[in-house]
Amino acid sequence: DREGPLRDLLHSEIVRWRSALRRTVSQAVEAGHLRADVDADQLVGEVHSLILGTVHDTRFLRDARAVARARASWRRLLASYLP
Repeated sequence: DREGPLRDLLHSEIVRWRSALRRTVSQAVEAGHLRADVDADQLVGEVHSLILGTVHDTRFLRDARAVARARASWRRLLASYLP
């Protein structure tokens, strides 16, 4: 949360990554792989949160089951967006 070049770089990379993910979600909606009413920003936020939580639990907490739980969470999340 401190201003400076490192924060600026990290911020721009995260924004770029989330933009790419948002485009991917939009393309999946257009192709009929996801429901037409999907809120791309919501899904991007949920995916980002899932990733951050997994990194936290695997790296900081050293939880050996974190990846398995993340996969289960992803399956449930994805199922809620399928047509």
